[in-house]
Amino acid sequence: MEAAIKIPLTRTELLELGTGLVKFPATWEEYWEMLGKVEYDIEYQNGEIIAMGYESNPHGNIIFTLSNLLGNIFIEDSFQGFAENRPVYLKSCQRVFNPDVFLIDGPSKLFNYAPGLNAETNPFLIVEVLSKSTYDHDWENKLPCYQDLPSVEHILYIESRFPAVTLFTKKADGWGKAFFNEKEEVVEIRGHGLSVGNIYRKTLYFR
Repeated sequence: MEAAIKIPLTRTELLELGTGLVKFPATWEEYWEMLGKVEYDIEYQNGEIIAMGYESNPHGNIIFTLSNLLGNIFIEDSFQGFAENRPVYLKSCQRVFNPDVFLIDGPSKLFNYAPGLNAETNPFLIVEVLSKSTYDHDWENKLPCYQDLPSVEHILYIESRFPAVTLFTKKADGWGKAFFNEKEEVVEIRGHGLSVGNIYRKTLYFR
């Protein structure tokens, strides 16, 4: 059955609507139907499909670098890593988001909508690389839902326009928050360190 909504199927068509977030009214069912049809990432919240548009050079390089850094740290077979186009279902918010990077420790616990259409539900680390167009969406809409996901231990927000890293760490009494913006500073995740300089090493910010 064809979806009732009309949204662009290609990245080129989407760019004609602008380079920021583009929203389309849609039902939960229409989101899942469009998920396998469009060339770009889409998310779902509050009766809308959110189309994720243009990616800047620093944004893409930070995702690439961080994926490699995490892959070299969490090398055991139990760890799974995903970047950009794998959805995470957030039951408490009834939303589906595509983090820029996330890690799972152990088997996936899937939310199955239909055969071949599913989303992850149990990441322990979620990373978002912030840009001007997604900044408000990442902070106001995504962060509270990520913090409400039982499996999540760490949430890493990385600014793409200048060096600025915010780490949220789950504690017994809530969420701790730490900020880093110096090249030599180290972000610690499960006892493993990531230097700010390494996170931004493919950008020009520390050169």
